[in-house]
Amino acid sequence: MSYILEVQSVSRQFGGLIAVNELSFGIESGSIIGLIGPNGAGKTTLFNLITGQIPVSSGNILFENTSVQRLQPYERVKLGLARTFQSTILYNDSTVFENVMRGLYASHPPSWKSYMTGSRSFAEYKNKQEMRANELLDFVNLLPFKNSLAKNLAYGHQKALGIAIGLSSSPKVFMLDEPVAGMNAGETEQISNLIRKINRSGVTILVVEHDMNFVMSLCKNIIVINNGKKIAEGPPTEIQNNPDVIAAYLGVEDV
Repeated sequence: MSYILEVQSVSRQFGGLIAVNELSFGIESGSIIGLIGPNGAGKTTLFNLITGQIPVSSGNILFENTSVQRLQPYERVKLGLARTFQSTILYNDSTVFENVMRGLYASHPPSWKSYMTGSRSFAEYKNKQEMRANELLDFVNLLPFKNSLAKNLAYGHQKALGIAIGLSSSPKVFMLDEPVAGMNAGETEQISNLIRKINRSGVTILVVEHDMNFVMSLCKNIIVINNGKKIAEGPPTEIQNNPDVIAAYLGVEDV
């Protein structure tokens, strides 16, 4: 089977601590996959390994059947591998529109010559990016707030803005790190609907989240890790009844 993203026997060691241990899985194009596990299981470390924030100790990561081991994070973004973070990273004193424009400039920079000379090609580039920023804000239902400062947005809208910034790189695989953490039921439903909308547009989703109701209702398949190891993988109904998963979350010890 061909996967858009494949993790092959990946490990990451920090001194004597093994944060990720011989972890393997593949993600099919067009799917929504959940990655869950207790606190300290290695989920965020795995995200950092996939996106290149930290190097693997051993193993390999393939994106569209090609190893990305030697690529820097920005190079992986250019290929179509993007992420959000647990804490929403925004330019709080800039407008919503300016935040998205920063994302577009970072992922689709103009040529240095056109920028320095202020040529017609740069004006065309800027106009194109402004149109794209408006499209992204409309897509995440933030267009009415485009001129508001990011710091003045409601928490749920700040999360949506973080997603819009992530989408500015036109990802093929979009990795979401706790997208509904701290949200109420209404905000969670809005983000859930937005993620489904992103997926319908052709983007593969990998999501880490502690809200089990959210994960179970959203994801087609779920990967469970504990102490850096994969302990289960399958559809939500199977995961809910898996004794190893129950033991990991409840702290049940073998006897």
